[in-house]
Amino acid sequence: MNETASHTDIRPGLNTEKWPWKSEHPREEPPEGPGISVITPSFNQVEYIEATMLSVLNQPCANLEYLVVDGGSKDGSVGVIQPYREQLAWFESEPDRGQADAINKGINRAAGEWIAFINSDDFFLPGALATITRHIRQTRSRWIAAGIQVLGDDGKDYGERYPEVENPDDLQAWLTYRNQVPQQGCFIHRSVFNEIGLFDADLHYAFDLDFWIRLITAGICPDIVREPVAVFRIQDESKSMSGRLPFIKDHRRILRKHRASLSGSEFHVNTRKLNKMEAGERIYSAANHAECNNRTEAVRQLKKALRLRKTSSLKRPFWGAVKRIIGGR
Repeated sequence: MNETASHTDIRPGLNTEKWPWKSEHPREEPPEGPGISVITPSFNQVEYIEATMLSVLNQPCANLEYLVVDGGSKDGSVGVIQPYREQLAWFESEPDRGQADAINKGINRAAGEWIAFINSDDFFLPGALATITRHIRQTRSRWIAAGIQVLGDDGKDYGERYPEVENPDDLQAWLTYRNQVPQQGCFIHRSVFNEIGLFDADLHYAFDLDFWIRLITAGICPDIVREPVAVFRIQDESKSMSGRLPFIKDHRRILRKHRASLSGSEFHVNTRKLNKMEAGERIYSAANHAECNNRTEAVRQLKKALRLRKTSSLKRPFWGAVKRIIGGR
């Protein structure tokens, strides 16, 4: 497949003279292996979607199919995607219920033996799928988890992150993030979805955590690859930069979903931790609202923080927010 020139004018944090627009190395022969289906869910990511797509399409992979599922973007994303239509196994631009729903649509259309999803503001590294293909040959696991690099919008390198799974059977370790795997580096065998189902489309921020828990509950543990295969991009519009409250809300739902697999003490320990996290976020939100002279909302957030954790009033951030409310700053 020919490497394709860029159609996008704005490409934050990336040098368009290099990968994924242009390969820095001679194109290698794709290793033979099972079919890999890559799914990209996207919504209003016109600045980022092309780099993501090229990082997939420029992979040397003999049996690759690529599916892009757009949620009905109105920012010009479809115009960026259209020139690559012939290289896509499937493309849709229709409103959906969110990221998990979009991925599920792709899974239902995918034909590959292995399935991965790469978000429209992240991208694969050169040779990523060749690395995974070689690893597939050596493993009997149905879940492969590789490392990632973390890149800022300004091009700042935040280093590499690798899966941390000391005890894969420990549900509590997953819920408290002592066990964690980067989603961008995960590849799942198709039989897994037939066995445990698709992603929970009612979850919008932590659906991958829920899926990892369902995997380990079914006795499916990750085979770890100690190489980075993808890049997670930190950018202002990414969900991870919108504060932790949406994640905490999803986490509470996940905790309730899997309560039967936890002891009473484990459930209450997790609930207390979530209360502490949410109280801290509410105080932070109160301070921001006070800075914007929205005192009513700031007070409401502080009251919520106190209901969640009475000892919040003993902490310096709480009184810092109060000071901002009183001072109107």
